[in-house]
Amino acid sequence: MNRIHKWSKEDTIVTYFFVKFGIKGLPVKDEKELAEFVIGTSVVSLQMQASNIRYLLGYEDGVLTDFSKVQSDVVDQYKNTSVEELKQIVIDIILKRDFEDNVKKVRESIRLKDLELKKKNAKNELDEIFRKMGKDPSKMKKVVKN
Repeated sequence: MNRIHKWSKEDTIVTYFFVKFGIKGLPVKDEKELAEFVIGTSVVSLQMQASNIRYLLGYEDGVLTDFSKVQSDVVDQYKNTSVEELKQIVIDIILKRDFEDNVKKVRESIRLKDLELKKKNAKNELDEIFRKMGKDPSKMKKVVKN
């Protein structure tokens, strides 16, 4: 999953629907699937975007005030759209996305993070062994054989 997701107007329309009506009637099973597989971002990022939209809708709880022009434009454009019409717009957006490709990207991202964490843990364990031997790992040279 991309840490620096560029939120498109379509992503914002999906988020607007999510704020107003949840995921009921959408071809996703939960908020995590909506965020990661449809939008291509994290649940936390989706929640932050949703908080900005809640603010623009006049909600008092769970709001952020750092909204974008796109968010403001989407709220203005769709505020009088019926639930069924907006739901169909969102379903069309979801269905034209490459859901399977997004699933692969998220899984690869998770695999890479796990690999990076394992490498970091192995290095920390090795550094701890050197410290117990009275050595300072930051002052040691790594020797690589060819």
